[in-house]
Formats: sequence, C-alpha cells, structure tokens
Amino acid sequence: ATGTQAMLTDDEALKAAREVLAKMTLEEKCSLMGGCATMYLNAIPRVGINREWSFNDSTHGMKPEHRRDWWGYVDGVDDRSTCLPCQSALAATWNVALAAKHGHVMGEQMRARGKDQMLGPGVNIVRTPLCGRNWEYISEDPCLNAKMVVPLIRAAQSHGLATTVKHFCLNDQELNRFKVNVNVDDRTLNEIYLPAFRAAIKEGGSLAIMTSYNKVNGIHASENAYLQKAVLR
Repeated sequence: ATGTQAMLTDDEALKAAREVLAKMTLEEKCSLMGGCATMYLNAIPRVGINREWSFNDSTHGMKPEHRRDWWGYVDGVDDRSTCLPCQSALAATWNVALAAKHGHVMGEQMRARGKDQMLGPGVNIVRTPLCGRNWEYISEDPCLNAKMVVPLIRAAQSHGLATTVKHFCLNDQELNRFKVNVNVDDRTLNEIYLPAFRAAIKEGGSLAIMTSYNKVNGIHASENAYLQKAVLR
C-alpha cells in the first residue's frame, strides 16, 4: 500500500525501488512515462505494482474525478471535498501551523478518495500580478514561500501521499508559457527563485517535483541539464 511505502526510510525506499526496476522490461518502464488514463499510471502486477497510481491536480481542494479518456469530469460521482483558501491567501496569514493544517486536510481527503499523489504545492514566485496562476502559488517572497511550504508538505505526506512541488522553475507567467524564454543570472536564480524549491525538497522531503513549461536561458526546463542535474539532482 502507498501508505506503507511512505513510511520506509530513504535507504529502504531506494532499495525497494531498485529491486522493482531491475525486474521491469524496457517496455514496462516506458509505459509509466505516459500513463494509462487521465491522471493514472498503469499497474504492472508482474513486478509487484498491483494497482494503478492515481494523481489529483490540486493545491487547495481536490478536483472532481476526471473521465479516464479525456479531461471532462465524471457525472454522478460523489467526489466533493473541502475548498480551502488558495495558497496566496494561506501565505498572507504568515502562520506555519495553519500551513500544516492545510496539508493535513489535503492529505486526509486525497487518501480518502484513493489518490496517491498531489500535483502541488506550487512555489513559483509571484513576480507579476498578471500571472494566471498566482492563486496557486504562495507569495512574492522567497523566504515566506520556503517557510510555509515545508509544514504543508510534511503534513500532507504524513498521510501516505506524495506531494509534487512545482513548477521547477521560473514558471512565473501563463501567457505563452510553453515558449517563453526566461533569462536569469545565477545570483537571482539562487536568491529569489530557488529557496522554496530547496526547502521543499531538503526540509519538507517532497517525494516528487514537476518541471516547468518554459525555457530557461534558451533551453526548456525539462531538458535543461544545468537545472536538472547541476542544481536539482
């Protein structure tokens, strides 16, 4: 069960993951790259992955259940959940205990709905008031972002849920987000844009991270060797 696996130590989890990977064929590994349905990864019972892995894309309340073959929602399913204040409102409290409560509510309700992974929290800097996802991010301050995200992640993951800190990195506008090129120097990157990601992983222990859509210094973040290997790894 996911809850059981989440209680393993880092070394135990790494050992278990390597044992499973060693049993998988290349085709089976590739099958996990694209998913088997909307917000689901396929099961591979042969190697001990006995059920599908389920995601929910949310930071302050669970989305309704998607149809398996497209992004529409399933009709007639009781999938209600608590709508919490958005993360920017949470950050305005400067209350780390409240951030932990937020994480506990998300973790409890996601596990109750059978979800394994939360696609959040978002910790990008609120750089411009015109960004279409500011509500999903925490604030314009790197220190406040780092302080608030750690208890939220720890609380959510204490329920056997994997969080996915996003979007790594410099995803600070929605307009043309797939093509925009963000030019940044190392000092600005490390002092403003990375502290919350660093805290989310090193202190919060986030089990997953999502890359951003944009280019960073001319190379898309998802294939940017400097960001993914020199910085993140």
